[in-house]
This record gives sequence, structure tokens and C-alpha cells, in this order.
Amino acid sequence: MAKGAFHPEVFVIKYCKTGSFQRLCRIVRQLLRRYRDHGVARSCAALTYYLVFAAFPLLLLLGTLPGALGLESESLLRSLERIVPQQVTALVGQYWADVAQGGGQRLLWSSLIFSLWLPMRATDCLLYALRRAFGALRPSGFSQKLRTLLFTVWLMVTLALALLLITVGRRALVYVSGRLGLPDWVALTWNAARFVLLGLVLAAALAILYMLALGKRRPLRQVAPGVAVSLASWMVLSAGFSYYVEHMAGYAALYGSVTAVVVTLLWLYMSGLVLIMGAELNAVLRAVGRSR
Repeated sequence: MAKGAFHPEVFVIKYCKTGSFQRLCRIVRQLLRRYRDHGVARSCAALTYYLVFAAFPLLLLLGTLPGALGLESESLLRSLERIVPQQVTALVGQYWADVAQGGGQRLLWSSLIFSLWLPMRATDCLLYALRRAFGALRPSGFSQKLRTLLFTVWLMVTLALALLLITVGRRALVYVSGRLGLPDWVALTWNAARFVLLGLVLAAALAILYMLALGKRRPLRQVAPGVAVSLASWMVLSAGFSYYVEHMAGYAALYGSVTAVVVTLLWLYMSGLVLIMGAELNAVLRAVGRSR
């Protein structure tokens, strides 16, 4: 070996003997053990199940709103065609037509009730998995139900904003800029900055979610590592999902609409996984910090 030269294998061997690497290995082992013992995969599957069922009454509510508000669905579809892929527009148009045949105020109110109740079940499922990760007791009482309801509504608004920021691609931004008379660089800048805004919104949502699961206020530094890791992982997943949505027309022509369903289910499952494992990471770091 040449004296003074950098040798990666020597660096790796020396680093593996350091306390930092051993601490990292201990954290990874505990995360894998918690993933198995706490049934994280089962919790992610249950959360995906509730989220899928929560989407149906929400779509039903969106389908009945144009008629209840006196809006013309055809004009909305024409505007939608300029923003989203044609396959999505055709699916939404067919769904709205089916809903319009059996519409009415009763359908509107029932869809509104279920669009709140089923997401509450999904939120309960997620909070149960997070409390199990933190080792916190499950609270009961009317005040807890009210907090869960308020958080569910806030979470639905946050997720709607997140999906809007993810799926609204460059084509939609150029269309909006053209309608408002804005220069093209505004759309290009927003196309790059939308994920930064998405990160800020979701960081606040994750911090509040972990605090709610703990049941009491804690210093932000106790939940910050899980928030950072979950957010970074979720942003990578969302970037892949956004890429798929941008190129949905080509994939749908080759493989059909089943691909879109599978990709969406996988995205929901992986989103639940990074949320729960972020809480598990916070719990592991607390345990490691106490043992030092």
C-alpha cells in the first residue's frame, strides 16, 4: 500500500469498530425486531384497507356536489381534461354520470357522513399502531373521540393538499399560468418548489400526529428524527407516484387501468409503513438514549 493513499477497505474496517457503527447496528436490529413483534406489516395492510374504503364515500360526495351546487359537470370535465390524463377524465365522467342517475339530497348527506366515519376508522388504526410503537396507553372518552374527529378532518385537508401538490404536474401549471396571463417561468418555478411546500406541510402534520399518539406534549426533538426519516422516505415515494401520474397515459394504454390501482395501493401501503416506522425509530432512539 502506498503511504498516504486512501484505501476504502481500511476505512470501512476501522469504522466498523467504532461506537457509532455499533450503535447504528443496534438501532437497525431493534427496528427489525419491532417490525416483526409489533406486526407493522399487518397494521399497514389494515390501514390501506380502511383508506381504500374511505375513498368510496369521498368520491361519492364529490360526485354529488356538482348537482347539489348547481354546477354543470360537462364544463368541469372540459376543464379537467386540460389538467389530468384523458383516462382519468373518462373515469370521473362515467362515475359522475352513474351518480347523477341516483342522486339526491339523501345520497349527499349519507356520503358526507361516511366520508367522515370511515376516515376516522383509518385514523384510529394509524394511532393504534403509533401508540403501540411508543408504548403509550390508548385513551378513551368523548374528548379523545372529538380530538380524533378534528384531527381526521385536518388530516383529510392535509392529504388533499398533498395529493394536489403531487398530481398537479407541469401541464396543469402551464394551463393555469396561461389562463392568468403569467409568464412560463412562474409555472416552471412552482413545478420545482411544490415539493418544498409539500415537505413543510407534511412535516407539521407528522409532528402533530406523533404528539397526538403520545397523548401529551413532548419536546420536538423527541419526535424530530422520526418526522425527518418518514418525511424523506415519503417524499421519495411521492416523487415516484408523481412521475407515474405524469406518464399515466402511456402506461394505461399498455397495461390498462389495473396498473393505476396497483400503484395506488402500493403507495398507500408504503406511506403507512414509513409513518409507523418513523414512530418506531423515535421509540428506539429514546430507549438507546436512556441506556447510555
